[in-house]
Amino acid sequence: MCGNIGLLKLSASTAVASSAEFKKRRKQPDELDRSLHRSLHEVSKLHGLRVKGGSNWTHNVSYDGRYDVVEVPRSLAMLPLFNVLQAQVASTEVRGGQAGGISCLSFHQNMESIKSTFDAQFGGQSEVSMVNTRVRCVARKRFPLASDLISLFKEKQTIKTKENCTATFVGHTRFATSSKNMVPELHPHEWVPFHDESAWMFNSHTGRFERFTINVGLHLSHNGDFDALEAYDQTVVVGDVGLWLERVLHVRNDTKGDSPKLAGCMDLFRVQGRWAAAARLAYLRCILKSVRDVTGGETLSKSAPNLFPNPSVWELWSSLFDSAWTAHIGNVIRPVQRYSGHFYYYIDASGEAQFLDFLKTEIEAKVRDMDGFSQAHLNQAREWTSSELKGFLYHTVRGFLRADMYSALSEILSKAEGSFGVQVHCSMEPGVMVIASKGQPMSMAFDPKRSMCLFGSEAEAVAVPVDQAGQWLSHRLDLDSAGEVQLSVCLNIKALLVFPAAFYA
Repeated sequence: MCGNIGLLKLSASTAVASSAEFKKRRKQPDELDRSLHRSLHEVSKLHGLRVKGGSNWTHNVSYDGRYDVVEVPRSLAMLPLFNVLQAQVASTEVRGGQAGGISCLSFHQNMESIKSTFDAQFGGQSEVSMVNTRVRCVARKRFPLASDLISLFKEKQTIKTKENCTATFVGHTRFATSSKNMVPELHPHEWVPFHDESAWMFNSHTGRFERFTINVGLHLSHNGDFDALEAYDQTVVVGDVGLWLERVLHVRNDTKGDSPKLAGCMDLFRVQGRWAAAARLAYLRCILKSVRDVTGGETLSKSAPNLFPNPSVWELWSSLFDSAWTAHIGNVIRPVQRYSGHFYYYIDASGEAQFLDFLKTEIEAKVRDMDGFSQAHLNQAREWTSSELKGFLYHTVRGFLRADMYSALSEILSKAEGSFGVQVHCSMEPGVMVIASKGQPMSMAFDPKRSMCLFGSEAEAVAVPVDQAGQWLSHRLDLDSAGEVQLSVCLNIKALLVFPAAFYA
């Protein structure tokens, strides 16, 4: 028994707009159905949002069931953020309260560099600092877990979540089921520790794809049961998934639960902007034929050998891709300046195809040239067929351009067996939380006039007071149970759910 909670806190200037504010923009009809859910669908056509499921109204609904677009007073002060979090934990620990944890990723803008409200929230990465705070604890006898967790978090937090920051919170409470209540077994989980890495990200301030040194990592919480993963026409039970991930990611993990394996899968599949990670995933897709290839055919076990290429191999591949990408980036990434002065981009399909053709020609030439491709651990590429090399290049580029958290979790859910709800956030996607449901409830609550969203696996976790009058966030969306994934964030374009950084040509 366990439960998820989550909270998205946006910079003070951000709010979600009513459907009226979405009218008369590019490619939109002059008149929209005034239900908020319909307006979200219209926005999704514009900005690449993923919106599914029906609306579930709790407040501010007119007599005919339509969204009330009349301004609703919100003059009462919001409760302190930790009060809201503590209420969420308290409402969830009724179901599972032996232990729990909270993770926060907060992004703090250098206020001197702000040139627009968009920059204040999601400015260029070089002007944003990220703080990662995670606390986990086992409940004390006759002491409420919620107050212990919040107190522990306040003690550890190094930077307060001020009005000029964007922060995502992932939380979880549990009764012991698949593993004992020891801190390493507690959510939120990570498989690969946070680490500095060179990665490419789109800078909305300059309108360019740029390379940054970023502290890369993610935290995930999960309720339910993750039983197995479909891979290479096989069903790999969750224990073997962990043994496989240890070799592929070259990170040992001795936890017993199923949730850390989901976190490891997210580390493996979320490769956008990272050439080394994208090449590693493409190698798994196109070159290996079985999960046992990583052990030389031996049964997966703690003592089995690890024959999977080590991280230095992927760094060498990264350098090859990086030099080519630097020369072709302008043909692939097309920036577009939109409403608030900030930039979006789209991926030019013809430019991407030309880049792939160039890569294939260049890599094949290096494979034939013993001197140009002499690194011993890359020599195996000479044994690949033309089809394997082409697939490897295609999937590396595809992952680098498109495999964000939404895409990664969508693919994992399509391959996973079990019944669970998931929520995850990542340091490379500021202010983004991805939540998913597969046979387990997951809900989100929001208010068009509040720069906050709540998430949870329990209805009570999103129905907690957020202001001094004891009001809840006024609207709720429930994910269906068939494997639905939603990205949840607010930008100052006034949409409720965020689009991926790119919308595709």
